[in-house]
Amino acid sequence: MKKAQVSGLLYSQVGYDVGEPKRAIIRGHSVNFLPEDAVLRLISNKKTEIFFETNFKYWGEIWGSHWWTADFSGFEEPGNYDVNVFSGEKVIFSGEGLQIGERILWNSTWHLAAIDQLERRAILAKAKIGWNDAGGAWQEVN
Repeated sequence: MKKAQVSGLLYSQVGYDVGEPKRAIIRGHSVNFLPEDAVLRLISNKKTEIFFETNFKYWGEIWGSHWWTADFSGFEEPGNYDVNVFSGEKVIFSGEGLQIGERILWNSTWHLAAIDQLERRAILAKAKIGWNDAGGAWQEVN
């Protein structure tokens, strides 16, 4: 049976907060998969302006795949961007909808985590007081 040759571009589908680390990752099936001149470009959704460009660095091999990272932590301009990986003028990968802004992770997850998890913990917790996060009456006393 021949092994599947899986490759792809990975980045946060939720988005990135201003001031926090930001990375895109390439998964490739061989060490020679990504050309040495490959660059990550953040482009306006109107496809007209390149806002940021950086190189990829080979990270290594794990889980039967080879990995490269592009760090764009220094890019702090809030907005929505398309993510493209170029080798010369050739597009290797492209993606849409990368969002950079304030409190993106919090704003897109707090309701699900806070409300849903609290309801489940209230069922499981024995003490039935406070946040019920561990079931102990003294849990809130740190």
